[in-house]
Amino acid sequence: MEFDGDGLPIFPDNTVIAKTFYYNNNETNLALGRTIIETRLLIKIEGSWETGDYKWNDAQTEATLDLNGSTLPISWIDADGDTNSINYEIPSNTDCFTCHASF
Repeated sequence: MEFDGDGLPIFPDNTVIAKTFYYNNNETNLALGRTIIETRLLIKIEGSWETGDYKWNDAQTEATLDLNGSTLPISWIDADGDTNSINYEIPSNTDCFTCHASF
């Protein structure tokens, strides 16, 4: 890998960066598992980054490409034993570049 003048990596074509987002079901007992919500991919193709968001099914066995984004209700128990609920937003394919612009 090469680096620019600021020490930042210059990613070559065909680089894949993946990040998976999840919640522990119960922070007071991690043995109760986690709920995987999405996996985001960045793939560098011919100098440009392509994105893909994959939404996991309820069985946690398969993720499908979700280009349009989704809102999912998520609940978990925090470290204090309190139940929390949010509407988790999976970004659309174009949402990613709202915050992550390429310069």
